[in-house]
Amino acid sequence: MIRFSQVAVRVVAPAVVVAAAVVGACTQVSSDPSAVVALEFDSLPYPAVVGGDTLRDETGAVIPLHAAALNADGQVIASAGITYVLLDTGATVSSEGIFTSTAPNVQSVRVLAQAGTLQSRPLTIMVTPRPDSMVADGTVDTLRYKVIDDVSNTSGPVTVKILSNTASPPVPVRGWIVRFTLEHAGTPIATDNTSLAWMVDDANRRSFEDTTGTDGRASRKVRFNSKSLTQSQAFDDSLVVIAQAYALGAALKGSPVRIVVQLRSAGS
Repeated sequence: MIRFSQVAVRVVAPAVVVAAAVVGACTQVSSDPSAVVALEFDSLPYPAVVGGDTLRDETGAVIPLHAAALNADGQVIASAGITYVLLDTGATVSSEGIFTSTAPNVQSVRVLAQAGTLQSRPLTIMVTPRPDSMVADGTVDTLRYKVIDDVSNTSGPVTVKILSNTASPPVPVRGWIVRFTLEHAGTPIATDNTSLAWMVDDANRRSFEDTTGTDGRASRKVRFNSKSLTQSQAFDDSLVVIAQAYALGAALKGSPVRIVVQLRSAGS
């Protein structure tokens, strides 16, 4: 799965300084507070746009691209006059950064920010069919833990799939954000509470959000904290994983998806 935050890149002032040194150490970064020495374009307002539509957030609001021009002190230059350049066909972008898909069959479009002659590295906006529904997909039903709290106390992927019903059969929707939460005994577990369990990504880092891949799937794993248990204890219980996704301000059909994960001792 591709995490939204993982598509971000950043061009910062130190890279500009290094480039100047390579050409003979005869170029200095300007100390003029209005001189742009770096461009910060390291995130997208949403990872995907519905084909033929304008880039929006989950509420349906149109959201512009946003880059920041920085001077040598790292301060934002509000009057820098940033423009956005498309590296692929199939979209338009206005002077205000409003990105619109014009070719629904184009799968992705790269865009970069520019101020004067300085350009950022490009970010990729995925183009996807309209999301309509979400279903559980190939989920695990049991986490078998050991009392020693190591990585073995992590479940397999708890997976959901987002689909578009614009075609028959429905097709997967990529680049859509899915948010996960946990519940125990009918009570939500706060995302910063690790006393019992939390969600992790494939690298075992705490994470409660994923972005659907090309197959329309998003997943997170359940991490169980057994440090409070003794060797003689058995904690047979269950957790509920809740996955939610929205489009145009409304929950997708089937959202939230509730998936029960049983907790069982590895010795039982």
